[in-house]
Amino acid sequence: NNWIATRLVNEADVGTIHSTFKDNPFLDRGYIKTITDLIHQDTNFYKIYALGEWGLLQRRIYTNYKVIPVLPDMKEAKWGYGQDFGLVNPSALLKAYLLNGQWYLEERLYKSGLTNKDIIEFLA
Repeated sequence: NNWIATRLVNEADVGTIHSTFKDNPFLDRGYIKTITDLIHQDTNFYKIYALGEWGLLQRRIYTNYKVIPVLPDMKEAKWGYGQDFGLVNPSALLKAYLLNGQWYLEERLYKSGLTNKDIIEFLA
């Protein structure tokens, strides 16, 4: 069902190499714990990110968006910040701009394992 698998990998002349996080000796313990803990949070994510199996990302909130390399000039935009304090998932901070009826979101922070003090220091 995955579009990459059906359009590319399943072709007769395409070879694949299957690996998982266990094949990477450079991962730190925190990242390994995050990956292995997925089995208790979301079995689909665990299959994708821990086992390296094909899957479909589910529960996406936004599906109709475009990633752009550079934001346009935002001098005339209205803006604000949005923050999600991570407990199980990473902490996140974004800056949201509204320009000519179009929303633009700029990721400022997305990191696991942050304390409130870490977030305050980042914001300072």
